[in-house]
Amino acid sequence: MWYSFTLMDALEALLVAVGVVLLVAYWFDSRSTPVGKRLRAQPSSRAGPTASAAVARAPKPTGPPITILFGSQAGTGESFARGFGKEAARRGFAPHVRDVEGYNVLQELPQERLLILFISTHGEGDPPDSAVEFDECLMGDDAPKLPAELTFAVFGLGNRQYEHFNAMGKKIDGRLEELGATRLLPLGLGDDNGCIEEDNENWRLALWPLVHKHLGVPDVESTPTVPVFEPGYRIVWAPDLKSGSLSFRNRRTSLSTQSTHRLLSVDSVRTLTSPDAEASVVHVVFDITDLSLSYRTADNLGVHPRNDHAVVARLCKRLGVKGDDVFTLKRIKFGTDKKLPVPTPCSVADALLWHMDLMNPPGKSFIGFLSQYATDEGEKIRLANMSLPGGKDDYHEHLVVDKKTIPELLDMFQSVQPPFEHFLEECPSLQPRMFTIASSPRATPNQIHLTVAVERTEKARGRVHHGVCSTFLSELQPGRHCVSAFVRQSSFFLPEDRSIPVVMIGPGTGIAPFRAFIQEGMSRGGPLDWHLFFGCRYADRDFLYKDELEEAERVGVLKGLYVAVSRQDPNRKVYVQDLILEKKEMIWDLVDKRQALFFLCGSTGMGKGVRDALRAIIQECSSCSEDDATAYLKKLSDAGRFVSELWG
Repeated sequence: MWYSFTLMDALEALLVAVGVVLLVAYWFDSRSTPVGKRLRAQPSSRAGPTASAAVARAPKPTGPPITILFGSQAGTGESFARGFGKEAARRGFAPHVRDVEGYNVLQELPQERLLILFISTHGEGDPPDSAVEFDECLMGDDAPKLPAELTFAVFGLGNRQYEHFNAMGKKIDGRLEELGATRLLPLGLGDDNGCIEEDNENWRLALWPLVHKHLGVPDVESTPTVPVFEPGYRIVWAPDLKSGSLSFRNRRTSLSTQSTHRLLSVDSVRTLTSPDAEASVVHVVFDITDLSLSYRTADNLGVHPRNDHAVVARLCKRLGVKGDDVFTLKRIKFGTDKKLPVPTPCSVADALLWHMDLMNPPGKSFIGFLSQYATDEGEKIRLANMSLPGGKDDYHEHLVVDKKTIPELLDMFQSVQPPFEHFLEECPSLQPRMFTIASSPRATPNQIHLTVAVERTEKARGRVHHGVCSTFLSELQPGRHCVSAFVRQSSFFLPEDRSIPVVMIGPGTGIAPFRAFIQEGMSRGGPLDWHLFFGCRYADRDFLYKDELEEAERVGVLKGLYVAVSRQDPNRKVYVQDLILEKKEMIWDLVDKRQALFFLCGSTGMGKGVRDALRAIIQECSSCSEDDATAYLKKLSDAGRFVSELWG
């Protein structure tokens, strides 16, 4: 039976109809679920802003327009862009915040007046998935000439541990100037290896006076303030719909991955390490039979993870909601392209399990959001200050260093009680995790294999952080579970000419793409001039795929298998870069005379060590300077002969 209106519901609908006629039409379109009850009314004055908490409501945007674009892989860039948009509206501008995916570079870009762009760098200097087309259009020969009146500022998001730190930000910033636009402020370099929130904050503080001056709008904001949260959606409860884990099946992906998005059934999960290993690594096999899903050897698999059931159950209790309740979302704001935070209809539990990033330290905008729902004045002021420049030390100590999760933050500030529908809108989205596929479609055409290190990190005061995705994958049960995932092309490739030497460097789970290579080589047959440098802590505890690798060496697919063991002998720690230096004559011969391809996979720290070792070999064996050796290594990379995929 459909839910029937009460008198209060009818009065509410009447008031809304008078204020926003189009909204009523939208609510009652042919696709709508009949309107139900709201979870809560708008936040009451007791939980709302106070002068001491430094909170400001944004006026209706009527001033000069600002276009704010974002290209984000993990959601941080989008969060920064939307926060900038809220601040722009509060300062009297008319912001338009949108994803670069779908932005028409040829038609729209020349018409802009002021463009602010937040862009992340993914992988080895690549654009995020949503920005691939934008990047191609902007860098292409057909890119439009831009008027000098078009003014821009770019903030890049990256990590200094990567060789191509903020490559996308640098590239787009330079390209906009090359096409004729005028830079308003030097490129902002956000570093996720430090505190990217503070990097963004400092850049914004430097930018705003220039924006006000450029657009002729007086800067009346003397001190930073926390913007009042203004909801863009309302919850409509759907009591006739049954709860169930269905919503994650309709998960949104970027256009560049939609064609390969599938639900994968679990074939098997087995542990690769011994019980006494310092860290656990599991081998996960997915069945892709009849899914019309193809992949290349050593492509990437994006996995949508799930939060822990116990964490979500506690959070439901903390927020005062029931996990089984089902809802839909209706917009109460028009003129925005902000996506719904969850696909609907959706249950409360599914929303928190599959769509909300609960376990990463939240950003400052979320801290400011929470401050508005604190009934304790001290907690309200502290949270507000933590979200502002003056409270950066408190934020850094308790969020960045202490790595507090959102549930832990709510435990810390007991008086904070945000309405669920507001929490849902403001909470960061849970992002997919990328894994290099550890199998070859030639060897296992109906399967995809992953090599997964199960993350377990000890935090302050005895707390333990369990990796969301790695724990989820390690607990999968064949026949019971499936995973929402998609395939994305990686940087790794095998040469068509099988006579070309290949050097693979992959300690730990960095072995994944090279296991795929070796499977491919075994299926085609040897001998091959392939060399593998593998690293582990103990030869008898975490030598991953030991039997497979030794068999590949025995049959000639691997010409050389070199294993670095870092903790077996407490007096001698050996890493892959040490073995590379030991084999310097062979490495130089492969590099200089035999045109070998080098592939590197693993942590950024290891990657730096390997690059340093190769640079030292080039410098010594060619009797050149360090700068010349660096340039030589860059030429190898530019020519596709030195390819790496690293993670922090």
